[in-house]
Amino acid sequence: MSGAPTAGAALMLCAATAVLLSAQGGPVQSKSPRFASWDEMNVLAHGLLQLGQGLREHAERTRSQLSALERRLSACGSACQGTEGSTDLPLAPESR
Repeated sequence: MSGAPTAGAALMLCAATAVLLSAQGGPVQSKSPRFASWDEMNVLAHGLLQLGQGLREHAERTRSQLSALERRLSACGSACQGTEGSTDLPLAPESR
């Protein structure tokens, strides 16, 4: 998804929305509660949706990176087990 917002951008949008809503409301009065308008709720809902999508993409990316790391560690472990009986240390390619 090109141009998709990141979790950080969505979080900034939510924070900016919260600041905007609190600045518009002025001091909170205990006698009459102030309710958010439909537009304010839509902006907030859109920001939360973007945040959720960004977090899901981050989790999927992290999961794929962990899977790749597990495959590399497994290959390394099997290579180490294959040379377990040998007493010779493998040489680095540049030192041969």
